[in-house]
Amino acid sequence: MIHFSVRDKDFKHQVINRDIQFKNGTCIDCVLEISRKKSNLSEIQNSGYTVMTVLRKHDEDTTTETPQGKRYRIKKEMETKQLKLF
Repeated sequence: MIHFSVRDKDFKHQVINRDIQFKNGTCIDCVLEISRKKSNLSEIQNSGYTVMTVLRKHDEDTTTETPQGKRYRIKKEMETKQLKLF
């Protein structure tokens, strides 16, 4: 079991309003932030997971891109097309 928090407010509202069904067995593609800490033996360990943006949701045979996922994809495409000054 993996414990995580969700910061994607749009996705949370869609689930609460039942616009999107999120149940046991549902998978998501997301932008994930992983918090890390050093142990006493100087080993780096993952200490927490935060879902920043939900890109797509997968249920059995269907895949659905979320509106925020579409915005994220378009933003990334635009960034790759943008010329660099230096």
